[in-house]
Amino acid sequence: PNDNGYYKFYTIANDEAGNVEHKEGYEIVTGVNVLPLTQIIIAIVLLIIAVILGVYIRSIRRK
Repeated sequence: PNDNGYYKFYTIANDEAGNVEHKEGYEIVTGVNVLPLTQIIIAIVLLIIAVILGVYIRSIRRK
């Protein structure tokens, strides 16, 4: 996979007699996250800082 997201997989079986299995939908779903853990942690920390700053600025404006 080249990107984050969910990927759905299915198999189709056939035998020597020529019978082919027919599927309606997928059998398994897996989630993929291609972002390194460091980037995720940095993003969470930045989000927390932004929320704290927002609360602080709002409290200053109320005074």
